[in-house]
Amino acid sequence: MPTLEVKGRSVNQPFRRLLEELPKIPQLEVAALPEAQLVEEKAPRTYSYSGDYLFYTRCPRQYMVFRKYGFAPSRTETMMFGTLVHRTIEDLHNLLIARRRQAE
Repeated sequence: MPTLEVKGRSVNQPFRRLLEELPKIPQLEVAALPEAQLVEEKAPRTYSYSGDYLFYTRCPRQYMVFRKYGFAPSRTETMMFGTLVHRTIEDLHNLLIARRRQAE
């Protein structure tokens, strides 16, 4: 029987108890498992290029998690983008001020 304990790898205590409670493969009764039910879902009617298509092409799994299941992205991504935009605008502002002073 395979073990989760191998050289250089261990299982934390809370997970160890959880894994010990799970049935082992020889004890698993496949016939007793409930049959999976297929749920037909309607696709949304409208898609946007930047909000849906590009997001999906970047990572289909991430698209599913955020769009289909409604998870909210972490604020760090939004905050990083906001900081980038803010700093870019500030740099452009300082560049325009410097050019104006050179022209005078």
